[in-house]
Amino acid sequence: MVTFEEVSKIYSDGTKAVDSLDLHVQKGECVVFIGPSGCGKTTSLKMINRLEEISSGKILINGKDIRESNAVKLRRNIGYVIQETGLMPHLTVAENIAMVLHLHKWDKPRIYRRVNELLEMAGLDPDTFKHRLPADMSGGQRQRIGVLRALAVEPDVVLMDEPFGALDPISREHLQGELLELQEKLHKTIIFVTHDIDEALKLGDRIVLMRGGKVEQVGTPEELKNSPKTAFVRDFIGEDQLSKISPDASISPLIEAAPLTVQPRMPAAEVLELMEEAGYETAQVVNRRGGWSGMVILNEVKKIARRNGPVDDAIRLNRKLRLEDATIRDAAQMLADRELPIPIIDGSNKLLGLITAAGVARLTIHRLTRSAPPTTAPEEKSEQKSERGVESV
Repeated sequence: MVTFEEVSKIYSDGTKAVDSLDLHVQKGECVVFIGPSGCGKTTSLKMINRLEEISSGKILINGKDIRESNAVKLRRNIGYVIQETGLMPHLTVAENIAMVLHLHKWDKPRIYRRVNELLEMAGLDPDTFKHRLPADMSGGQRQRIGVLRALAVEPDVVLMDEPFGALDPISREHLQGELLELQEKLHKTIIFVTHDIDEALKLGDRIVLMRGGKVEQVGTPEELKNSPKTAFVRDFIGEDQLSKISPDASISPLIEAAPLTVQPRMPAAEVLELMEEAGYETAQVVNRRGGWSGMVILNEVKKIARRNGPVDDAIRLNRKLRLEDATIRDAAQMLADRELPIPIIDGSNKLLGLITAAGVARLTIHRLTRSAPPTTAPEEKSEQKSERGVESV
């Protein structure tokens, strides 16, 4: 629906507000831009309706370059909601909503029906509200009218620039809920700018987190909360948000580096020596390409070592989870049955790491204390003996 292709915005003083933005917003999707002040989020939004002109690259709506359209006509076909509503103070609610309809040369009966329809859709009685002036309404009611005006001509794309930013917390939360309800009915393509991470996580199908004109990460709310790609993303989302990970979320936050990996066909006696020296009850068997061959347990390796066999003879294959389709709940249930580490593999059978009972316990503790799970450097992880004391067989 809306596509950014290597879009940049450079001002006359050389400031690069947006730097090579690539993004595709699908039809019916709500994408939220967020980031610190000056990150380029509002500039990115304003380039869509040409309130800011592109310096380089392309923005396409339904496959058509926006620069091929007359700027005024383009704006009339894109809904636009701003923080201060932009309502004309001397016009009634009905007249404010009807402004764009008149520009599209709708006839009066059609305008009358559409205004009533929109007010009813937002739970505002037409007979009560359509003759009021903006000054006679609360801030939340005025903002609601601003949203209705943006939807009046049924645009395919709606731009929302911090529309609820000036409202009190109760009104803000109420309007966020109303927007979600409207979106369920209308399925508009919404591009939303906010500075509030809670709002972004609540409203966005996907979130675009920017810094210094560049995209730090694009993803669903769950992806940003559970798998932040950079320290900046983690810090921006905040420790409190990271503590709210759902049991049905991805297992990514729980994965630790596997502290001991050995190769197939190694003599079991050699593997046993490594395990006993390091104090590990288990080891992961991994081939030269990183493919997981299985897990071995200390007592079983001892048995194979007594008869000078290869470590392959002790391999277990039935305890593992795939990253793509496993949840934290799955891992917890598996550990509840047996406190052996769980190898985590990807779709190509590559070993990504382990989940341990200690790791799940840490997550639970940090959820209860409302702080994020601590990050551990790879070199520190390799020194941790989180597998000590687990059940041996």
